Amino acid sequence: MTSNCVICDADADGWYACQRCEQRMRRWLTKLPEDAAMIRGELYETRTRPKNRGGDPAFGSLPGGTDLLSADHALYAISGEWLAILASWESLLREERQMPQRVNPGTLSEVTNWLAIHLRWICEHFAAVDEFYRELREIATGAHRVIAEERTIIPLGTLMCPAEVEAIA
Repeated sequence: MTSNCVICDADADGWYACQRCEQRMRRWLTKLPEDAAMIRGELYETRTRPKNRGGDPAFGSLPGGTDLLSADHALYAISGEWLAILASWESLLREERQMPQRVNPGTLSEVTNWLAIHLRWICEHFAAVDEFYRELREIATGAHRVIAEERTIIPLGTLMCPAEVEAIA
């Protein structure tokens, strides 16, 4: 054991990670499923919005239909990677604690919940908590970046009908 936190070098009372770093990791683990749901909602809205714009060609369906962005595929690329990383940590920690492995793969919510429940043990007994912290921070930061990204509309110009274009020419 160490007396200083392996993450921030603060006093850790003999644990590998201090209470401040533990609280930060707990917040990230709690927020990740919510972030994934928010991203899924955003992608679903983006995918389905053009369908509801009516028959006006300027606002109608996009070429190739409205399913240009598959929310499930896009979310899997984001949260599927998160789940794979966190599930591998869960598996390693189950092995360390001599606990049975999952029979079926867990969802993002299930895995983050398991990790949050066992976080105190991780901070107290798991020497690689700094690596866990770094990967979890990277995932949480990536999620925040996706959600916090500003949605901007950049005007490209004014649309003119073909008759107006011919009149100008």
